[in-house]
Amino acid sequence: MSFVETLEGRVLFSDGGATASFSPDPSWAPGVTGRVFDDVNLNGVMDDGEAPIAGAQVAAYDQQGIGAKLATSDAEGRFVLAGLNTYGGSFRLSAMPGLELKLAFNDDMIPFTVAAGEVKEIDIPARPYSSITGKVMQAMYIAPSQPAYGMQVFLDRNDNQKLDEDEVAVPVGLYGDYFFAYVPDGPYTVRPILPKDMQLASDLPSGTVTRTLFAEHEPIVIEAVVKAKVYLDENGNGKKDPFEKTVKKIRVSIDKNNNHKEDRGEARQFVLSKGGFLMRSPFGSARISFRGVGERIKYSRRMTVEIDSSHPNTLLIGLRKG
Repeated sequence: MSFVETLEGRVLFSDGGATASFSPDPSWAPGVTGRVFDDVNLNGVMDDGEAPIAGAQVAAYDQQGIGAKLATSDAEGRFVLAGLNTYGGSFRLSAMPGLELKLAFNDDMIPFTVAAGEVKEIDIPARPYSSITGKVMQAMYIAPSQPAYGMQVFLDRNDNQKLDEDEVAVPVGLYGDYFFAYVPDGPYTVRPILPKDMQLASDLPSGTVTRTLFAEHEPIVIEAVVKAKVYLDENGNGKKDPFEKTVKKIRVSIDKNNNHKEDRGEARQFVLSKGGFLMRSPFGSARISFRGVGERIKYSRRMTVEIDSSHPNTLLIGLRKG
């Protein structure tokens, strides 16, 4: 068995490595065959106890970087790239990220040559790396949840609920997707970095990373935190005058299913502090009813509210008699 080395002198891969039970078919020429294997000790050779990797994609490229052939390794890690056009005899071989693999060394691709009429055997040392993916979505009234585009999430490895220096945040994509690749082993919690006017409306994904983990989690759902100030609009002019009192307790009913009536679970009571309270709410447009509690004269207000994720949500609500 011969070894091909990098310019730095490190062994890059073993050229050969055929097993006694396997013989290349001459009809594959010019071609390349071999095994993709888990190079645990990073020596570039498939040693005893190192497992083959099934389902890995292997691609051959010509000198111009144009993909010539694509193969997928079988249960024994074997792949066959047959009928290659030599283009002067120089190709490059790559373990593609079908299993979130990367080569066992820093190089992304392995250079090799194959002559006309030759079937060369090349083993590919790879390291499987775990990956974690999912979505972050905004809870909406009536409409389906919308992507939380532009938000950031990170893997909280010590569960201290903050982004540490050795933890990396990634952006949420246009369709709400996030993706972590090459994640080291150990426990994790996927945690979004939330502005003050947003809160979680779902559980956070968590688990333990192993070298072969591919985790696709359920979406993280977020909703708005709305700050509201309530007063008794005695003169009905739609603004807070100095003589108008604030409210101590209020009942809020949100028409979440847009059926124009109050259903079970849609109403809550809040005790106000200095005339204000915080209310959790999905995003979008909704009909909300406000009614003062404990007032001798009934005060209420029904209004359509637009909860926008692009800026802090603050409501000024003037309750009126009747």
